[in-house]
Amino acid sequence: MRKDGMIKFIHKNLPDVGNHWNYCLLNEIPHIEIIPKSRDYAMISYDLFPCISNSNHKLKTDVSENVINIYRTYADFYSLPKERFMLAGGPIALGFTVRRAHAEPIALQLFDYLANFIKKNKI
Repeated sequence: MRKDGMIKFIHKNLPDVGNHWNYCLLNEIPHIEIIPKSRDYAMISYDLFPCISNSNHKLKTDVSENVINIYRTYADFYSLPKERFMLAGGPIALGFTVRRAHAEPIALQLFDYLANFIKKNKI
């Protein structure tokens, strides 16, 4: 979705998902997708490869630990059922389940968080 003139995430079921990956590569921004899982839940996945691939940069620290800690607080606060709890990924890519109603606001905040993290931690 657009905010501040930039497309910050995309819904997986839209036809321009591939174009969004290229858009992220060209702009060196995080790639974030919202993937519907059920009527009540969606998965948000992000990949930082577009931010670090073009210039052979690395990150000083692992952002996934920060996101995991934030997510665990969210999951506890909203009492996500354990069978819906999903967290998978690695140092530059991660996916997690959220309530579907929260998916877009979380994706927007996640984009801003990751973009700031990249600026501060790229070497």
